[in-house]
Amino acid sequence: MKMKDIRKSPEEPQGASFFMNDTIHRLGIDFADPRRRLFADWEELGLGEISEHSHPMDLKHGILSVECDNGAWATTFQFKKGEAMSLIRSKYPSLEVRSIRIWSKN
Repeated sequence: MKMKDIRKSPEEPQGASFFMNDTIHRLGIDFADPRRRLFADWEELGLGEISEHSHPMDLKHGILSVECDNGAWATTFQFKKGEAMSLIRSKYPSLEVRSIRIWSKN
């Protein structure tokens, strides 16, 4: 069944999750793709508080670029870089991440 086939009339408004799923579907986003899973599940990776203050921005040629909220979090991430690499390699082996590039917003 297509998404547009299950839309309700204006008298029966849809919830936010319907519109999120509809948008994801229309954009052709496949969350089964390991790269998308890594980006979407970043906070569940297992880095604790660091993942709340950092965000993966790009993954090209085996280099994961991560932006941190500030210099202190970038430094903290740098100390945990080995642990992050181990977690990423174990959970997403097909991504073949070789290195992590870390920088801060300010």
